[in-house]
Amino acid sequence: MSTEPAKPYEPTADEIDLVELFQKLWQQKYLIIACTLAVAVCAAGYAWLATPHYQVQSMLRPAPLKELDELNSTGVYSLTPEEALQRVGAALDSYSSRLQFFRDNQALFEPLKTGDKTLEQAFEAFNGANFTLLQPDPKKTNNLSP
Repeated sequence: MSTEPAKPYEPTADEIDLVELFQKLWQQKYLIIACTLAVAVCAAGYAWLATPHYQVQSMLRPAPLKELDELNSTGVYSLTPEEALQRVGAALDSYSSRLQFFRDNQALFEPLKTGDKTLEQAFEAFNGANFTLLQPDPKKTNNLSP
């Protein structure tokens, strides 16, 4: 039984031969192009077929008193920041205000009109499924803080 002594590990050179690297890449150019095209086709297919979902969230807060001072100084009527916020909230919660906006901007809502739906039916589909208004908890004392 003769065994040869194990050769000590010799590290390879730390240099990278760029010419050899580019030659190896050039030899595999069709594989690289095929992989790139496959990924691009998959990405385009997903972008084309995926249903877009958008979510918008807004938080209304009362206007600072100094911004209402000019309005209040006219003497026409006095408006506190809380009253201004309540008026804006009431307008947003108003069904007729949303319906009027829908009627005034029909071009924005064209994709909702499918088949033989009337304008009001398209609005009902939009209003019921896509519009949520959260009211503050009346039991909390500080609803206006973040």
